[in-house]
Order: sequence, then C-alpha cells, then structure tokens
Amino acid sequence: MLVYQFPGQNLAATSISWTPTVTSSAGAITSITYNRREAYRVGQLIYIHLDFTITNAGTGSGSLIFPPPVAPLAGTFPTLLGRETAVAGDTLIAVLNPSGGGSFIGFRLNGTTSIATNRRNVFAGFYISS
Repeated sequence: MLVYQFPGQNLAATSISWTPTVTSSAGAITSITYNRREAYRVGQLIYIHLDFTITNAGTGSGSLIFPPPVAPLAGTFPTLLGRETAVAGDTLIAVLNPSGGGSFIGFRLNGTTSIATNRRNVFAGFYISS
C-alpha cells in the first residue's frame, strides 16, 4: 500500500488488480511484452501506469486499444499521456473512446499509429472513477 502524506492528512493508495490486454483497432498485434501494468485508487482518483513493448506488430495497425481498470465517472473524458521510449521517442496520448465501448484509444500525438515492432509504449495518468 502506498501512503501519500499531505499536511494534516494521510491518503492511502490501494492497489487495483489490472492486467489489460492491448489490441489494435485494425489487424492483430502478434506479440506484446508487458513491462508494467499497475493501477492504484485513492478515493475516486485512479492512477494507471501501462508500459509494454510490441515484440511483433504482425498485421496490427491503427490505434492501440486497452481497458481502464475502473469505469470513469460518467460525463468525464479521461486522457493519459505517454511516450514511445525505444524507437522514435514520440509523445503519445490515450483518450477514452468517445463513441462508447469503455476502452482507451492510444496513438502518437500527431494522430498516427504507434504500432510497430520494437516500439515500447508507456502511458500513465490519473482520472476520476464512478
């Protein structure tokens, strides 16, 4: 358990069991190595850290798709930031699917895919849960 101390109060972060499978919006990624899949809760605040390497992109293309560990608060639009750390160093972004489905959609900040063999994609951020 993590404990964050602020003046006059302690907030305990509870670990959330979260082992998402990353997929692609088109085609299929052949293999992924998960380096880190962590999620924590402090009240309604959810923190996630997802770090994975695409070891074989296969026919995968388009956006990266992965579920949140806990449903976000209705009417909110969680956004995660990230970085591709092994090939190009691109800035990444993941947004909750605006057309429903409840998953994050991840891509490079310029709107193009981050699906390629040997790309290590790291996403992290906070959002408010329901």
